[in-house]
Amino acid sequence: MPKQDITQQNNSSKIEEMAQKGLAFGHKTAALHPNMEPYVLGKRGQIHIIDLSKTQEKIQEAQDKLEKLAKNKKSILVVGTKVHLQKLVTDFVEELDLFYVNQRWIGGTLTNFKVISERVKHLQNLEKRKAQGKLKKYTKKEQLEFDREIERLERKFGGLKDMKELPEAIIVLDMDKNKLAVDEAQKKDITTIALADTNINPENIDYPVPVNDDAISAVSYILERFKEAIKKGRQQQKKTSKKKSKKKSKKTSKKKSKKKSKEKPKKKTSAKKSSSKKTKKNKK
Repeated sequence: MPKQDITQQNNSSKIEEMAQKGLAFGHKTAALHPNMEPYVLGKRGQIHIIDLSKTQEKIQEAQDKLEKLAKNKKSILVVGTKVHLQKLVTDFVEELDLFYVNQRWIGGTLTNFKVISERVKHLQNLEKRKAQGKLKKYTKKEQLEFDREIERLERKFGGLKDMKELPEAIIVLDMDKNKLAVDEAQKKDITTIALADTNINPENIDYPVPVNDDAISAVSYILERFKEAIKKGRQQQKKTSKKKSKKKSKKTSKKKSKKKSKEKPKKKTSAKKSSSKKTKKNKK
């Protein structure tokens, strides 16, 4: 079977699966953003239907980018703060070890990263002092206040603890609630990948994915596709690093063998000199 036929079959099966997961259902027709019209197939009653063939194209583009980022060991920040998305975000990032925000986006997280980093350090310092038992010298009331502060800071900055520098890319799952995150990313030249429902303006997103962003089944499907791409990129990175290490070991072994080969004749000449000295002594 030709490759084109195989890809077409794969795409059609993916589109069927997407339809079953509810990816095609947009918002009410009155809420349509004009820039989302190219991604709309039609309407059912008062609801717009998203063209899943275009969704598939955009998913593939986002996957290609994520795969490349993972291959080059670039950091990714995931943002999804709606209540029904919070657990999806934590499950997704824990498996892939990514940075995340799943509570409230704090203004300046990217544009004022230095200040945010100081707050993260304060959180880490409090956690360290608590683990070492250094907060026990305070009264019970003061210890309770420390615990509350740690909980509050953990909710805000827990997913950013190990983020020492700005991420290379940001994935936003709820643009209607976290447009500020995309705006900050643009100001800092950070790649943006975001889900775009029919009420969203996709023009300000580098990699928009037209999809129903309200259904858990739809968002989890997208995250699974993103996960595949990231894992694939990391596997490629491991392969390239193994190849590099093998090449280095070969080069070092060659250098060692060359050194040994150079050293061997020196030993022979020294032996010859010693033998010649002995013959001279015998002659004397």
